[in-house]
Amino acid sequence: RVAAMTALAAMIERLEKASEGSDALDRWIAATLNPEQWIFALDSDQAPTPRRLSTPFAPKCTRSLDAAVMLVPEDYIWDVTSTGLAWIDGRKIGCQWHNAKGVTPALALSIVALKARLADTTAAASRPRSAAPSL
Repeated sequence: RVAAMTALAAMIERLEKASEGSDALDRWIAATLNPEQWIFALDSDQAPTPRRLSTPFAPKCTRSLDAAVMLVPEDYIWDVTSTGLAWIDGRKIGCQWHNAKGVTPALALSIVALKARLADTTAAASRPRSAAPSL
C-alpha cells in the first residue's frame, strides 16, 4: 500500500506541473492505478515509459472530461469549471473534500480525483485491522 500511495502522490505532483494533457500522462495514470496491467520500458531517450501488456490503450483522462470522470471514486460529488478549477466531495460517505487547479478542466478533474483516491487509500491504510475472532 505504501508503494501505491507514493505512486499516486507522485502522479498528482506530475499532473499539477503539466502544461497540457498528453498520451504519456494518460499512460502514467493508467499504470499507476492498474500496475498489474503495465510494464515500464525504456524509450529511445532512456526514460522509463509505461507500456500496457496487452494493448497500448489508456483512457485520455488528461485530455477528455468524459475519460477524467472515470477517475472519480464512486459516490463522490464533483464539479469542474471551464477555467480548470475542480472540486470533489466525499463527505456524504465519510470521506474528505478536495480541490485542484489544472490548465484544462480534464487535468483539474484528474488531479482532484487522484487526490480523493490517495486520501481514501491513506485512510484505509491507517485503519486498525480487526482482530481475528477468538474461538
